[in-house]
Amino acid sequence: MDKGRDKNRLIRTQAVPEEPVRVGNLSLYPISRELRIHPPRIPAAFVWRRPEAIVVRRPGEVEQVLRIRDETRWAQFAIVLAVLTLFWRVWRRVRWR
Repeated sequence: MDKGRDKNRLIRTQAVPEEPVRVGNLSLYPISRELRIHPPRIPAAFVWRRPEAIVVRRPGEVEQVLRIRDETRWAQFAIVLAVLTLFWRVWRRVRWR
């Protein structure tokens, strides 16, 4: 894909490696997923990052990738679904009166 064209897209998502953290002989590399919404001709963008994985490296061993399950995202989805269901039920009740 053309990199210049990719930069001009309204909505982009990409994996973003963060700075490594060293703990003893371990190197931990956090990886986050970034959602960027950048409307054309507006000098600002909405950027949302969420954790995705941690890459664990030990000297002389195979690197290990630990996926992170984002429980907050599931909670947000459940709240939005509950609110939409509530609005739908109220709308149906008001409409049929």
